[in-house]
Amino acid sequence: MFAEHKVEMPRGATVAMASTGSDAGLYVEFYMGPSPHPDQALSEEAGYPVHQDIPWVKILVPGDRTKQWDRPAKLKMDDSSDTVPPDTLRFKQQWDAFQQSSRKATTGLPIEEWAAITRSEAEAFKRMDIHTVEQFAALPDSSLSWLGARQRRDQAVAWLASAKNHAGEAALAKKNDQLQAQVDALQLQIKELADRLGEDIPPAEGKRKPGRPPKHQE
Repeated sequence: MFAEHKVEMPRGATVAMASTGSDAGLYVEFYMGPSPHPDQALSEEAGYPVHQDIPWVKILVPGDRTKQWDRPAKLKMDDSSDTVPPDTLRFKQQWDAFQQSSRKATTGLPIEEWAAITRSEAEAFKRMDIHTVEQFAALPDSSLSWLGARQRRDQAVAWLASAKNHAGEAALAKKNDQLQAQVDALQLQIKELADRLGEDIPPAEGKRKPGRPPKHQE
């Protein structure tokens, strides 16, 4: 656990003050990373899990490998009963430094989750500041200076296009399922109405085509 902390609101202050004791001895680093859960709307549109970048915080206790935390940063108080200060306030100096030097947030499939490449390739791409498959697919030819780079880039382009096509098919199937559910619900309502009336509701008959009138039985 971290040092004991408390939140105080001095008289006349508009911002709560956090006291975190020996937290000053911790190694704290903020960075941008993919959210733990994909964005539902963006994922349905793309056809694959799309994660948006959010701030993460890495906290280490120097000299103790058993005490390490790496998690999404807490940016605000959860509710009025929450007494744990946000990481942005608790580690304000590191947060301010992060805001000045952090890379732009990205949206897409994290490069390390792309099954077409190895883990070592993903780490190499991240060192080149390529963090998503979308970023890799958008690279110009002038940036593809390593062996096999163009083939990999074209593979990323094709993979994204295929995923988008499947997303369209999935969206159409979902719409058809919704329409079928509406039809089923309507048929159920008609059946319940017929049961209440104690008779079957005959199907609607089309208009008789012009021609000889039907014979009358004598």
